[in-house]
Amino acid sequence: MGLVLTLLLILYLLACVGIYGYVCKKTQKKKVRIFTIIVLVMIGFGDNIVQLSTFYYLCHTQGGLKIYRTVEDAEGYLAEWDKYGYINKNQDLVEKKYKFIEVEVKRDTVEDERLRSRNSKDPIRLPNGKYRYYLAKAGSPSCEYFYKYHSKDEYHKNFPQDYCMAIERIDAFKSRYAYSNYDIDESLLPILRIRKATTKIWDIRTGEILGTMTSFIYDGSWFFYCMYGHHAIMEYPDDKYTRLHSSLLYKVLNPNRNMEVMK
Repeated sequence: MGLVLTLLLILYLLACVGIYGYVCKKTQKKKVRIFTIIVLVMIGFGDNIVQLSTFYYLCHTQGGLKIYRTVEDAEGYLAEWDKYGYINKNQDLVEKKYKFIEVEVKRDTVEDERLRSRNSKDPIRLPNGKYRYYLAKAGSPSCEYFYKYHSKDEYHKNFPQDYCMAIERIDAFKSRYAYSNYDIDESLLPILRIRKATTKIWDIRTGEILGTMTSFIYDGSWFFYCMYGHHAIMEYPDDKYTRLHSSLLYKVLNPNRNMEVMK
């Protein structure tokens, strides 16, 4: 695809040179020549001009980190984004930033079938339901899923030896606050190839928004594909370097640094 687009770009440039040369032969009027240049540029790059203008407008008017209220000594949270049942690594628990993390698994049948078609073996996943992750002493019966996953994952080979990751099925959540991480809205402006990524923390009981981080992603026009390749995108603020999405959690829900590991 990249080669085809590059050839189209070359043909477009040759056509522009030919058309402009033809206009110059037919008329000496400066305004006509300038108008011809503008038309040729807009035919090739008009979409990019409109898309980038909209992209930067959204970035500067709606993007960025916004904190409305902070919570001190937060024990844990409900991870709204973690609904597929994969055994989560939960670095926040390993580093003892929080006491627990809760999830509600809502596995989709279509997604399950897609995964089976890609993998010869089904990955270890939790069935639908509510769960609480927490650190427990090594050997705890609540760490059954952890030990099943432990031997297959390089990350868990470096897990603290005195602890294991407990996963307990629960009837109700203990969390007061919910956290959604880097939720991408594909339907924002599909014609302009612009997507919206939002990270959000809110109070489950009242619905109050405590903080948000919003960035916009531009997938590029045909010109971008020719110049930078198929996977070239722009994001602002660029989370690759700023890590603003991941930092929102710790800026809003300040962990209790003195808490003990759950038994």
